[in-house]
Formats: sequence, C-alpha cells, structure tokens
Amino acid sequence: VSDGMIKDISSAQLAHQSDQVIDGTGKYVIPGLWDMHTHSIKISPQIHHPLYIANGVTSVRDLSGCLSEDDSFWACASDRKLWSQEALLGKRTSPRYVLQSSYQVNGGSEVPDDFPAFFKLNHAKDAKQLVSFYESNNADMIKVHAGISAEQYHMLSTELKHSKLDLVGHKPLNVSLQQALNAGQKSLEHGRVFLFECYSDSESFRLSEDPYKAYTPDLQRQLIDQQDQKKCDGLMKNMAASNSYWVPTLTTLESSAFAQDETLLDQPKYEYVPYLMKTLFWQPDLNNAKTKGFDKDGKYIHQDFLDAAKRHIKAANEHGVKFLVGTDTLDTNVVAGISLHDEMASMVDAGLTPAEVLHAATLSAAIYAGQQDKFGSIEIGKYADLILLDNNPLENIHHTKQIHAVMFNGRLYDKTAIEELHAFAKDQASSVKVNARYVWSLVQSPLMRMQIAD
Repeated sequence: VSDGMIKDISSAQLAHQSDQVIDGTGKYVIPGLWDMHTHSIKISPQIHHPLYIANGVTSVRDLSGCLSEDDSFWACASDRKLWSQEALLGKRTSPRYVLQSSYQVNGGSEVPDDFPAFFKLNHAKDAKQLVSFYESNNADMIKVHAGISAEQYHMLSTELKHSKLDLVGHKPLNVSLQQALNAGQKSLEHGRVFLFECYSDSESFRLSEDPYKAYTPDLQRQLIDQQDQKKCDGLMKNMAASNSYWVPTLTTLESSAFAQDETLLDQPKYEYVPYLMKTLFWQPDLNNAKTKGFDKDGKYIHQDFLDAAKRHIKAANEHGVKFLVGTDTLDTNVVAGISLHDEMASMVDAGLTPAEVLHAATLSAAIYAGQQDKFGSIEIGKYADLILLDNNPLENIHHTKQIHAVMFNGRLYDKTAIEELHAFAKDQASSVKVNARYVWSLVQSPLMRMQIAD
C-alpha cells in the first residue's frame, strides 16, 4: 500500500527497509465495510465517527440532510463533505460519506412554514424546484419517507427522470412496490417492504384514508397471517429484475422485538450512546413498543413481525433481489459501527450466507454507488480500505467483530488505536458537555421541532 492505494498484491517480500510491515500470519483481510443507511448529526464526529472506524466501517451512505438553511442538529451535505475531505488528509477520523442526500420528503408535514414552499411539494412546479435545489447543492439522491402521497411521489419521480439524482428511501404507504419499481426507486429501506406488499388485502390498506392510523397491532397480525405467496413471488422476481436494492435494517425491527427485555439497554455496547439520547428517545420508544405491541388476542406482535421479515429476506435472496447492509444509525438500539456487525449476523440468521452478506456490505455497496473501480474489493489500483480479522468470517459471520487492525485510505489503526477510539467514544457518550450540546442542538432545530410535533 502506498499513498492510500493498493499498489501490489504478491507473496514476494517487496517491502523496503523504510516500509511498515504488518504481520498477518493466520489472519484474514476483507475490504472496508459500508453502512448504507445512516443519519449524521452535528456531533457525529464525537459520537459516531470513532466507532465507525474502530469497527471497520470505512464508508457510509447517509440518508439525512438539510433544507435551504444550515441546521443546528442535522449534518448537511457540506458538513459531511468537509469531514470526508479532512479524513482523507489525515486531519480527522471519519468514514467516507459516499453520496449526499436531501432532507426527507414526507408530504409537507416535515417542513416548517418559514421555509420555501416548494419543499412541501404541493404542485408539479414544486417538484421541479425541489430537484433543481438539491442538484445545485450537490446532492446525489432524494429521500422519500412513508408519508408522501401517491400524487406527490409521482410528481417527484417524474421530475427525477430528467435529472441525475436517485430516488431512494421508504416505500410510501400510499404507493405500491410495483409503482416504486416502475418509478426507478433505487433503494427501498427497512424490513417491512414485503410484509405490506405480500398482504392479501394490501390495496385496501394502501388506499385507506389514513394508513398510519390503520397500522395497528391487529393489522400487523393480519400482515403476517394473510400473505399471498404467489403475489409475493411475483413481486420479488420483479424487484430482482429491476435496478432496485433492498436495505432491510433488521436492527430497527429487533429493537421492538426485544423491547420487553428490561435489561436490554444494560448491554455494554450502549455505553457508547449519549445518555440523554437513550433517555429522551430510546426509552420512550421501547416503552411504547412493549405496552402497545399486543394484538386483540394478547399476543406480542413485534417478535413475530421480525421473524416474518426474515422469511421474506430469505425468499427475496433466493429470487435474486439485490441487498445492501444498513443500520439506520440514530434509531433506537442502533450503535454506530457496532450495529453493522449485528445487522450482518441478523441477515445470515435470515438465510443469507456469510459470503453473500459480506458481498452486500462491500462490493455490492460500491457497485450501487458506481464506485466499484475504487472500492469494494481488494485489487491493485483500489483504495486501501481494509480490515484485518483474527478469524475467518466465511466460516462464522460473527468473526467480523474480531478486528485486529483497520486501514482507512492507507492509514493504519492498530489494536492500540482501535482501543483509543472506543475509549474516546465512550467518554464522549458520558460527557455532560456533549449531552448538553445534543439537547441544545435538538431544541434549536426547526426541523426537529417539526418532527417531534408530528
């Protein structure tokens, strides 16, 4: 490795006297991992970046952003680009932020009144202005959320066909999966996609006046019990034939599935999360799941929901659906870096092989980003983003956690450096100053005030 690039791969002793030599005897090297669904905030350099690098996550696709103004809470595209540039220069520890996103487009309820009206997407001309705005701000994708209407989605997807921006995000509740595939939506997020779409009465739910209100534990039970297998097979085949990728983020379903465990947040990995984040958001979310997660027969729904999602992942993989690995960092029970390894293990548990999951977390991610000539595999001429493991991850996916060293852009983080990154992240999570800044930035953010009110 030289100048951040892989210059040669050989069994011969090519090192010069001045070179640093890393003994990998008995160890295994894999490409740096990509987390393809994250959310960055202004304090991510303190609480997220050290954990990404320490856990071998060298690239992320961040699905958050700003509107027309800088935000006190959310990181904007300019923040992420600066972090990436400084990391490449060795001035800070940060993953590569690959591809820049819009702020979520969710039907207008997410937009404060004093922001430009086109963000609310009420007219076709608004879609044109919205796309033009993000193009001029060097975005690569527009992220839609579940609340966007079918009409708004159509206006936006039609306008995006005339641009270089990708359409990504949730499958809107009022839009069918086939419509999303036809619109060219490049990625579909979360594990619920086929639970909704394979439901025998999915059209009635989709066309209901308020799908959010209809989405009760009893409906969730119906989603699980009333699946149309023939319909499901057809949709999976269609998705496999499309250019769309599925990012299941099983970790987000697991938080609800395990919410009844009173010791859940006592796990050591949660010491890396600011305590006020856990108190203000995570604990109420878990409380809501465990108190309102029962159907009319008194059965807890969330574990069954997770199991059904895993069955769909197995079937979709058999049909050839393309996968990416993402965690939804910031969501309940998700820990930057660490949770990517948990997500990979959950996908193996769902039926993928370790090799398939590793491909999804490396080369498939680079192909999705159109950067397979630079990243995603260990080849001459590619960037030196590497992880040295103590044991073979093809034999056991949990071996990806046994990290001996990480290389980012040719810069080595050995065992000592990795331990220091973990210690720094844990210290920041317990810092009064960091927690106070987290709350202050949150309450000062008009975008977060709208989100909380909604």
